[in-house]
Amino acid sequence: MSNLCFRQGVYVRLLFISYLGWLYNQQSFSKDLHHTRTERWEAGLVKFPPDVPPERSLDICLPRTLNRIIQKGGQLRFEGQSYRDDYLSSHAGESVFLRFNPSNITSVLVYQEQGYEEHFLARACIQNFHEESLSLADAKAILRRRQKRRSH
Repeated sequence: MSNLCFRQGVYVRLLFISYLGWLYNQQSFSKDLHHTRTERWEAGLVKFPPDVPPERSLDICLPRTLNRIIQKGGQLRFEGQSYRDDYLSSHAGESVFLRFNPSNITSVLVYQEQGYEEHFLARACIQNFHEESLSLADAKAILRRRQKRRSH
């Protein structure tokens, strides 16, 4: 029964979005009958464009690792997985830290501290992993299983 309610809720939401996007917003605006609501909105965007933050500015919200050393070939280890980026090869032996999305650690952001600032170096990708995503919790479970097998 709950599956039916969920589907009906999704259907109602889609109907509402369709109504807003394709009918209501395409009608003339009551204070300006020569333009639709969409046209008025787009004209406002030209005058007052949204303030979009720089791409890397929100990375500070992601969890951070302790420092680690870049290995030869631009490789790093994190939660039992190996990560690599060609650009990092030129930084072998240097200390860096990682920022990552806990729900998908197939790639990590590599940073270097310079004084009190964080300097973005590269996005390192997981090696020898053939799935679309890997959560931090799953990676820790894999690591525990490997360690358990080695101890037996």
